[in-house]
Amino acid sequence: MPIRNATGAEAPIVAILLVSAARLLMERNMYGHYSAEFYPVMFVQTALFYTFMACAFGAIVAVLTQRPFANAVNAAAIGCSFGIMPPLMQRWIFTGDEARTVYFHDFTWSLFHHTQAKGESVIIWLLIISAGVYVGLVTLSWLRGLVAGVAGYVVVQVLSFGVLGALKATADMDHHVTNAVVAFGLLAASILVYVGLHLRRWLPSLSRVNHAFPHIALVACGAAWTGRPINHIYEQGAAVLFCFIVLLVHNDYFDAEEDRKSGRPVRATRDDLLWSSFFAGLCLLIIYTLSPPNALHLAIIVLLGLVYHHPSLRLKERFCLSYLVEGGWAVTAFSIGTWGTLSFHGQGSLREVCALVFFGGAMLSMIKDWKDVEGDRATGINTIYVMFARDSSQEHRVHRAVVLATFLSLIPGVAHAIGQGNTVGAIVLAAIAVLFALCATTLSSRRAVVESAMWLYAGYLATFAITSTTWA
Repeated sequence: MPIRNATGAEAPIVAILLVSAARLLMERNMYGHYSAEFYPVMFVQTALFYTFMACAFGAIVAVLTQRPFANAVNAAAIGCSFGIMPPLMQRWIFTGDEARTVYFHDFTWSLFHHTQAKGESVIIWLLIISAGVYVGLVTLSWLRGLVAGVAGYVVVQVLSFGVLGALKATADMDHHVTNAVVAFGLLAASILVYVGLHLRRWLPSLSRVNHAFPHIALVACGAAWTGRPINHIYEQGAAVLFCFIVLLVHNDYFDAEEDRKSGRPVRATRDDLLWSSFFAGLCLLIIYTLSPPNALHLAIIVLLGLVYHHPSLRLKERFCLSYLVEGGWAVTAFSIGTWGTLSFHGQGSLREVCALVFFGGAMLSMIKDWKDVEGDRATGINTIYVMFARDSSQEHRVHRAVVLATFLSLIPGVAHAIGQGNTVGAIVLAAIAVLFALCATTLSSRRAVVESAMWLYAGYLATFAITSTTWA
């Protein structure tokens, strides 16, 4: 298949993974670099370097050739294959050059530096020149080719500035933290490039980011239960937020048929599914190098999303099982918050608390199905509204029952605050519970009911975390 007609995210993702693994194996076998313990860290950092380069150069080619990113990034993936050449050049061409794998430790206009192997600099220049030549040949405009080359050079220099900044900012920190900061920077830059080029497709998913906020608040609740200050959960909260954004993209892709039958535009594509999953996998690998327990929790969240959405299992269509997955998400988010310390300071049994969070999460999730009753019925998704309502009047009767049950499940938090003597917290929690019941029963727009519920759930749980030092 000609490169200009190649589409799909599989080729660049596979190329990135294969080249990253091959590169590190070559460096380890040829030069003895990296211990077995350090290998996972360098693998994820190398993969993210190639991911960023593929996304950045793919974006340059896409913008200047006016072709889809899916086409352009396949061409850029060929550039990633250049990554296996520097160790070979070091062995066969630059034989007198010391074997070095230190990159971007000082600024240089020429991209050649005494701390960097000559083969690395040669390949970087080859990538820049190849981008210019490719764009020039495709567009038949050498001016555009020149712009592509200059843009590629700027990307490399911006990358070097970013790496230098991260190294200086973390100079006094553990090397694992330094590597993680560099890796997270590369991941964030790659995501920004991809989402920026496909913002219209991603907006429907990003517009529902408030659906992730209750889970972030549950992380804070877990921290509060262990006695940790909740301002120490920023990193965990950000990781949970990112995982749920990825799951929102998955939801939009796998719910395409339901969206069509409901008259909603279909946005997410298979490439969005694959790239978001790839980004999530790299994120989990970075976190694994810092905290395996947190990485395990986040992996559980993603795997629950897989069995919830994927057609091979599609637990979303099974009555009760879908709500149990929601409960699993809730208790996993809560458990992440408890992992900030090595010992628990909460009163009572963690098992009992997690059981409460699990069933509470399942209960609070039911109202989300209120906005999609017709679409769910048409596509065979057996929600509580589909199972117990055959017409509009029955739907409203079921909805009132769901609202009442949800309202009652919010009362224990108010009672807890009263028991602790926290009058202000009790008043705020009671006010949120009442406001939820009013919005759920008076708003005419079903979507507005669901969106307001997500905001209020997040506010309720955050208030509970802030006003509680332990969960008695």
